[in-house]
Amino acid sequence: GALSSGTAIAQGRAGRIGASGLKMGGGNVPRVPYKAPGEQSYQFIDIWNRMYRERILYVGQDLDDEFANQMVATMLYLNNEDATAGIQMYFNCPGGEIRAGLAVYDPMNNMGYE
Repeated sequence: GALSSGTAIAQGRAGRIGASGLKMGGGNVPRVPYKAPGEQSYQFIDIWNRMYRERILYVGQDLDDEFANQMVATMLYLNNEDATAGIQMYFNCPGGEIRAGLAVYDPMNNMGYE
């Protein structure tokens, strides 16, 4: 898949990134079924971790330097895991700092996705 603008990174200031060790979302986060590779049964995980595991990143807050660094680190990690699989990104935010936006924009354009 291609890297597209438009992800699981965060929801509000209460939370941050998913399975990379950072917390996503806050409050009453929906839980969804997930079956890990090689597992027989499903487990319920929060939706942010599920999206992360599916290589989907979502931005639902202002983009500041700290959050941009977390996004870039997540994109680099996912790219290192599988450089041929794309990352889907979804933005639903009012904006943010220009420097932070450019920090996210550069790796989006320089990762080897089609």
